[in-house]
Amino acid sequence: MMRLLHSLAVVVLILLSTVAHGQQKAQFLPPDPFVMTSVSYVIDVDITPESSLVAATMQLKYQNTSNDTLTHIWFQVGCNISPVDSTFHDSLPLPDGRCFIDSVSMQGVTVGGDSLTFDGNVLEIRMPSRILPGKTGYFQITFKTKPPAPTQEENDAIVMRLVNWYPKVCRYVDSGWLTDSAVSMRENEGERADYDLRVNIDTSLSLIFAAHLLNEKHHYGLLPRFADGTVYEDFTNRNGMGIDGLKYRSVFDQAKKPYLLRTVNVTGFPVIVSKRLLRDRIKNESLAIEVCYRPSDSTLWGGFVASSAYELMKRLESRLGKLPPRYITIAESDGDDMGALSERLLVMPRTITDPDLLYTALAFQLAAVWPFEKPVDSTSARDGQHDDVRELLTERFAADSDKMIDKYKTWYDKHYRAQGR
Repeated sequence: MMRLLHSLAVVVLILLSTVAHGQQKAQFLPPDPFVMTSVSYVIDVDITPESSLVAATMQLKYQNTSNDTLTHIWFQVGCNISPVDSTFHDSLPLPDGRCFIDSVSMQGVTVGGDSLTFDGNVLEIRMPSRILPGKTGYFQITFKTKPPAPTQEENDAIVMRLVNWYPKVCRYVDSGWLTDSAVSMRENEGERADYDLRVNIDTSLSLIFAAHLLNEKHHYGLLPRFADGTVYEDFTNRNGMGIDGLKYRSVFDQAKKPYLLRTVNVTGFPVIVSKRLLRDRIKNESLAIEVCYRPSDSTLWGGFVASSAYELMKRLESRLGKLPPRYITIAESDGDDMGALSERLLVMPRTITDPDLLYTALAFQLAAVWPFEKPVDSTSARDGQHDDVRELLTERFAADSDKMIDKYKTWYDKHYRAQGR
C-alpha cells in the first residue's frame, strides 16, 4: 500500500510539474497556429557602443525538411562577411559594415580552411557530416559585427541599429539554396526560425525589440495587471512601484544589463540600441503593442501612436484575418526612415508632426505587415492603394479621406522617391 501511495504521489508531482511548466511556457510563448520552424537560434550577444562592436556566440539547430541529403549549408548577413585575419586583435578597429567570423563548428567538429567560402555577404560551409532528410544539424558560430555607423540625425537617440547583423541560414527550396536574394535593411525574407537571445548592453542604454522579454520583472519591477485595450503611457516609469510606493530601481552587476529575449516563427531578429526612450503599451488577450519614443516627442506620440495602432490593427484584422504575430513594436525613427525592419518591428519617422498624417501613415504601414492569410503588396502601402485601408480612412476622415491619402503620398514622394529609395 505504501509503495502504491508513493507511486501515486510521484505521478501527481510529475503532472503538477508538467502543468506548471506548461503555464510558464504559455505565458511567454503563446502557440502560433501556423507552420513549424526548421531553424532555431540561441545567441549570446555583447554590445560595446563605444566601438560600435557586436560580439556574439550563436548556436544553431537546422532540421532538413527537404527530400535531399545536404552536404553544404549557406548563410547570409547584411554586412560584408569574412574570416577574422590571423593578425587581428580586439584592440584594432574594425571597419564599419563588416561581419567577421571567428570560428565555425558542426556537431563539435571545427570547420575551417577550404570548407569555408566567403563571397560578399554570403558564407558557404562544406559540412564535415551530411544532414539526411528529416535529420538535424547543430552548429556553433562565433562572430563580430560592426554595423554601419548611424546617421548624424540618429546620434541623438539611436546608438546602433542591428538589422541582418548575424549569419542567418538561407532558405532551401527546390533542391537549391536561395543565396542571391536581395539583402536590405529589412528582414521580411528568409527561413522562418525561433530565437532565444541574451543581449548584454551598458546600463545607460535601452534596447528596442519585438519579442518576449523574459526578465521583464528585473528591468521594470512588478507591473500592474494590464486592462484590455487600455494604453499605459511611459509604463516602465509610472508603474514600476515597489513597497510603500517607492519607485523600483533595477540593479545590474558590472555596469551591464542583460535582456533575455524570445520569439518564434519569424524571418529575422532586428534590434535597436538607444538612449533613454519612453515606452507605451496596450494589449488584450490576443494582441500586444509596444511603442518607443523620446521624451521630447511625447506631446504627439504619448498614448496616441499606441491607441491608433491598436485601433487600426483590430479593424484590419476584421478585414485581413488574424495576424499570427500577436505582438508588434513601433519605434520612433530618426530622420525619415519608415516601414518594417521585420514583420514585428516597425519604425515610423519623427519628422511627421501632423497627427492625421501620422495616423494615415500608420494605417498603410501596419497593413503591409500581413504576410500570411492575405499578403499585402508593400508597393500598395507606399502608394496608398490598399482598398481596405482606404475604407478605414474613409470611416475616420469621411470626405477628407482622399485628401489625407494624397497628403501621405506627397509626403512619401518628397522624402523617399526624391532620395531614390
